Amino acid sequence: MKYVDGLVLLAKEEVVLQSMTERLVEIRICYGMEMSAEKMKAMRISWQIWKMYMLKYIRIAIAKGAFSKKKTLFTSKLDLHLRK
Repeated sequence: MKYVDGLVLLAKEEVVLQSMTERLVEIRICYGMEMSAEKMKAMRISWQIWKMYMLKYIRIAIAKGAFSKKKTLFTSKLDLHLRK
C-alpha cells in the first residue's frame, strides 16, 4: 500500500482528533506512505446526529437479517395468496 485512503478518525474532542491526526502523520512517514492534503476532509457532527445515522443502518441490518431468514417463503412456489 502506498496511499492512506478511506480512513476515518472519530473523536469527541477536537484536541483528541488533532492528536490522532498527528500520530497518523508520524506513522505515515515511518512507512513511506503518502497523504494528499487537498483530498483530506474534516467533518464536525454532533454525537446525536452520529447516533441517529448509525441507528438507521443498524435497523436496516436487522431488517435484512429478518428477511433473509424468510427468503425461502418469499421465493417458494407457494400460491401468492397463501404467501401473503
